[in-house]
Amino acid sequence: MKPRFYKLAISIALLCAFGCTPASTSTEETSEQLITASSTIRPAIQTRSATTLFQPTTTEPLPEETTTSTSKETTASSTAPKPPTSPSSQTIFSVDFETVSGPVTEDLFARLFGYEFDHLAANEALTIEDGYLKQAYTPYEKGSPRVSAPTKNLPGSDELYLTYDVFFEPGWEWVKGGKLPGLAGGTHPTGGKGADGTDGFSARLMWRPDGELTVYAYHPNRPTIYGVGYPISGRYEAGQWYRIVERVKINDKNVSNGEVEIWVDGEHRLLEKDILWRTSGDFNVDVFLYSSFYGGSTQDWAPSKTTYARFDNFTVTTGPPESFAR
Repeated sequence: MKPRFYKLAISIALLCAFGCTPASTSTEETSEQLITASSTIRPAIQTRSATTLFQPTTTEPLPEETTTSTSKETTASSTAPKPPTSPSSQTIFSVDFETVSGPVTEDLFARLFGYEFDHLAANEALTIEDGYLKQAYTPYEKGSPRVSAPTKNLPGSDELYLTYDVFFEPGWEWVKGGKLPGLAGGTHPTGGKGADGTDGFSARLMWRPDGELTVYAYHPNRPTIYGVGYPISGRYEAGQWYRIVERVKINDKNVSNGEVEIWVDGEHRLLEKDILWRTSGDFNVDVFLYSSFYGGSTQDWAPSKTTYARFDNFTVTTGPPESFAR
């Protein structure tokens, strides 16, 4: 045996004599992966705690009927971006419910939100009590009656932030999912129509089974006529208030550089980039879309009983809000 091989053999023997174990793959790696809807790896997103890591969602169709979302895995990190600040941020829309109470009529809704709602179900579904807006979700053949109203008179901007608080009351049923308010632009398309790049877009939130949330987006690059889902990390529970902050940035015309970003209770939960909100349309981010109901469009989206959610402190700003947490 040549001297250098002899020395190598002795070194290996001594190393193993003191104890060596083969390298192994940590089982924690796969448990900390996050599902996103992007085709690119996005920045790491902090989870709520070490014991509540976001679990990958299934590819079950998102509503209204047959929409599916794509996914890409990223790895969770122990750090996350701090909420941004902007001393020049301006409030362009704000409503709370401290000075009124009782059933929400068409006139009252128009006075509060600046626009009449699209669906008269709001007459029966919405009330104001104890300083918040309360919505009832009654079982219905398509989930629950639609309650939807766009605030169309917002000053348009290339980027807006929407902030609001939501509380799913005890007894809430997630079922297959349903809609929550979000930002939009132009004709704010929903219901499997529009969003061809020239008319408008929408970026509502959705609840999904087992307390998951997504951004449910209508834009010209979605794979079907229905919205595409961008999963928001974390799982959420009934009986607890959450503060949602959504940022939407419009893209340059016909360039896929739009964005949507989400914080929940001050924690960064989603950043989706490279979105084509418009191709040649002249619209920008100019609509606050109050939209909330179970569905979907079939009976299996409906809850087994009437459920309730509360909303408060709706605010739209040109920059980051004063507070990302309640």
